Amino acid sequence: MKCLGLTTVFATIAALGLVGAAQAATVNGATSGLAGANTELAFDEVPLTTNDIVTDQFAAFGVTFSPNLVYYGNPAEYPNFTDPALGNFSPIVNPFFLDFTSNVTAATFAIVTNLGASTFTALLDGAEVESFSATTDLVSTANFFGFTDILFDQIRVDVGSNGVMFMDNLAFNAAPTVSVVPLPAGLPLLLGALGGFALLRRHRVT
Repeated sequence: MKCLGLTTVFATIAALGLVGAAQAATVNGATSGLAGANTELAFDEVPLTTNDIVTDQFAAFGVTFSPNLVYYGNPAEYPNFTDPALGNFSPIVNPFFLDFTSNVTAATFAIVTNLGASTFTALLDGAEVESFSATTDLVSTANFFGFTDILFDQIRVDVGSNGVMFMDNLAFNAAPTVSVVPLPAGLPLLLGALGGFALLRRHRVT
């Protein structure tokens, strides 16, 4: 059983609010992506040319791709796409991963594939947090997929049918950074003294 560190635990609480206040949600075939996201990428933020291998070129924006994806300057016109886009073929890379450079609480992207069932999995430190499968195709206008209201640092995509896809318009929210403030060195002594005074007072009363 994997134990989360204090930083991860506090980040989870900060990201999701009070315990039990928020429920994990999947974005399964939406007509629009994450609204008001901290980061939105149309993949035109970095100067690339068609057929360039894409791994860490977008790391400064908070995401890398593994094993790798391929940049396409002018893919066909698909719903919710704006040139350019990323693909996973030549050769086919399936599954592929979106690796966020820090923990995130939500992420969505538009994806098109040949008609089939694709699986989307959110992971944190390599452990599965949430997963779902959905029908993906080339023509649906409801082609945004992803996760909200959970803490994760990676999305695995297993593409159905013949395993090829284009993706565009990635949006995500970074989890707030929470620092663990160390206790003052004298605080345990102070608490011990207060406990002693309380004990003395109790003996006097009885």
